[in-house]
Amino acid sequence: MSTTSDSTKDVDFEIVREDWTRYKLVTDNVLLRVRISVAKLIETGTGETGVPDFAVASQNCLSIIAPKESLKRTGEAPILEGPILPEMIKEGTEIDYEIEGTPKWQEYKTTDGWTVMIKPEIGRVVRIKSYSRIAQTNMLEPIYWVNLQPVFRVRRT
Repeated sequence: MSTTSDSTKDVDFEIVREDWTRYKLVTDNVLLRVRISVAKLIETGTGETGVPDFAVASQNCLSIIAPKESLKRTGEAPILEGPILPEMIKEGTEIDYEIEGTPKWQEYKTTDGWTVMIKPEIGRVVRIKSYSRIAQTNMLEPIYWVNLQPVFRVRRT
């Protein structure tokens, strides 16, 4: 249980590490790389143990490395125009995955002496039926919807 005041506090920080955590999409033989990139840390109160609670503004970063057999040429598959919609996920294909190596913690050091660490955890991966253009080519790559959740760790620096 946390005690919170009526105000929150923006906290300045330095990025120590934002490494990729890699997953092999077993069904498709694709390498999925994920990380959570923090743009803002907000101290929202202090827990009973004296460790501050933080809220974050962050962006999930995902990319794939797909083998040639997973790629299509322009005109061979539908191209996604706009956001991934819930019905696209329902119509998609669930993909099995395995972590490659060790999960990577993203690490941030605050100017007031705390280290905030965030690790991405995947709950589900779905390949949707549309494809995405690969920049400056006439090739398309599969699109994956990923349920990605952050796991937090805070400690005194």
